[in-house]
Amino acid sequence: MGSAKAQEERTSHRTSKIDGATRAGTEARMLQEWHYYFQNTLRWRNLRKITVAQVQGTCTRRPHADVACDLIVGAENVLFADVVAPGSACAASSTSATLEFGARKTKELMLTGDAIDVHEAHRLGMVSKVFPTDELEEQTLAFAGESPSCPP
Repeated sequence: MGSAKAQEERTSHRTSKIDGATRAGTEARMLQEWHYYFQNTLRWRNLRKITVAQVQGTCTRRPHADVACDLIVGAENVLFADVVAPGSACAASSTSATLEFGARKTKELMLTGDAIDVHEAHRLGMVSKVFPTDELEEQTLAFAGESPSCPP
């Protein structure tokens, strides 16, 4: 898909020859998603510094920046949604969601395409705090400053 120029750029890019890209069919896509999404998410999760995600509005599950953080703080208007078609979830998306929700809830969200609001995400343990939208930045900075290992 795409223009001839876009196809040429895709096939000449250095990533077209590594991390499983030379495999046939779906295997190539799955291996590349493993390297570029899931492994990248793990690198963020394993940072030696505390990371805090401040989210508002609709937050898609890719590229997983929110789930990679140690703490997630959300505005009251947050809706977490997946960007893949229901029933066709990629391995990276379902794997990172499983880290947050467990297998059963992840399957439900991935197979139905349902989204969850910030209050359900808080109830499920994905979101640490929920703040009014107009106070989000101020409250997030105050929350992050409360940690003794995270000076203001």
